Amino acid sequence: MESEILRTTAQLDAVREVWQELDRRDPASEFYTTWAASRAWWEAFGRETGVELRVIVATHNGATVGILPLALETRGGKNPRRVLRFAGHGDWMGPVAAPSLPPATVYRSLITAALDLPGWDLLDLDNIRRGSPFAAHCLADPALNPHFAHRVEHPVIGLRGLTTPAQVPKKARKYRARAVRELGLRFTKHPGDTDGILDRLARLHRLEKEHLVAEHGRSERHSWSESPARLGHYQALFAATETGAMTYCYETGDGRLLAARSTFRHRYTLLSWTSAYHPDAAAYRLGKALQLDILDDLIATG
Repeated sequence: MESEILRTTAQLDAVREVWQELDRRDPASEFYTTWAASRAWWEAFGRETGVELRVIVATHNGATVGILPLALETRGGKNPRRVLRFAGHGDWMGPVAAPSLPPATVYRSLITAALDLPGWDLLDLDNIRRGSPFAAHCLADPALNPHFAHRVEHPVIGLRGLTTPAQVPKKARKYRARAVRELGLRFTKHPGDTDGILDRLARLHRLEKEHLVAEHGRSERHSWSESPARLGHYQALFAATETGAMTYCYETGDGRLLAARSTFRHRYTLLSWTSAYHPDAAAYRLGKALQLDILDDLIATG
């Protein structure tokens, strides 16, 4: 098995179709290391000083069998370190591997190529899904096992077997009924960046942050729209049709945005990216009510 290191945007764009086909075939692939998600991250953060692309592509008999999207990032001030990390950001990360070969064979080749890369001080592969084939490989490898740490797992709602909204707790429906009745809410959906939803979501997120800081002393709160790189990351993700970006909202009759949750879809998984609510509606638990409407919509549309 051979490996190639992609270091430029042109090289990254050139493997788009191969990467996407590999992702479609790999049942264990993750959304945030698809080509579209990695390309969006690179579009936003690749402009920053100290970030370099290092995407590893494994081939076997001339065919691409594995991709591990990495980047080399300089961190720290007085004592900077060169960190080899995933070229992306999100809930779960990992390589893409062809199902025609044993996963361990492909993973071993990709990891070996990563360890052989020059110029890094720390290998930091974060947010690997617990129970994934890649996590199992890392735990089984004597060299990787001592460095593989479990963290709090991201919450997952399993919808298998859920075929009717009646199975949802009544309390959640009471929250929604009250909010709809007293606020005159409409449930709306915005694919991609239609209707300028990303800008509207950014304004709502800033309002929520300012409310939490002023009223509850939450000085640690920040808004993603205040960071040019993070905002650029969002813009690229929302612009890419492959990400299935969808923002679910509660709006008043005159179009005032009171709550929103943006999501991406990868196969049969809906991944929540960010959410926000208007301070004027803080007492209505709109987050819970909105999740209920999202669930109803998923059941209805499939």
